[in-house]
Amino acid sequence: MHQALVLIFIFLAYGSLSAQTNYYPSTKTFYEDGYVYQCEIDESGMITLYNKDNSFTYAHYANNDDTRVSDDVLLGRVQLIEDDNWTRSKCGEIANNVFSSSERVNVANGEYFVRMIVNTSTGKVDEVFFRFMYNDPFVTVPVSTFRKLELALKEKIWFTVTPAGKKLKFIQRGWMQEVSPTPQLERPELFPRE
Repeated sequence: MHQALVLIFIFLAYGSLSAQTNYYPSTKTFYEDGYVYQCEIDESGMITLYNKDNSFTYAHYANNDDTRVSDDVLLGRVQLIEDDNWTRSKCGEIANNVFSSSERVNVANGEYFVRMIVNTSTGKVDEVFFRFMYNDPFVTVPVSTFRKLELALKEKIWFTVTPAGKKLKFIQRGWMQEVSPTPQLERPELFPRE
């Protein structure tokens, strides 16, 4: 009886360890079904994960006419996007709910960084990338989950760009996302796009 319990414990422990695979131990490229993601790790251990089609992951603000971007824009003293009452909460819902039940067990109460690149002509999200540390639980989340989040943000989120924002080549919007132990209830968009 004692040996059977030990064997059961070993199998459970092994299953738990194998479920905790680190997908991002080093800089590498993921060739997936219909998309390619890049994982880069800097000297501090920060992982940047993004779609290889992205153009602005490491870009700095630039004006469409290639003139110098004003300090007011760089310091956040100019409103680039109109205020609304739904976008931030909807982004958070999407970024919290993307995880499967088993992934959520590993990442619950952890935080990761989500950054969106907004098209200044359309207000739509053109690019998304993610950051987390090499020792965060998010290293156990496969690329496919981050891809699912990228696609959901591109499909469901948009902004109204101000005249000042339209002068830029792109606008960045980002936040630290905490993952709750349970999914949030989806709320309908307050102002659905026509």
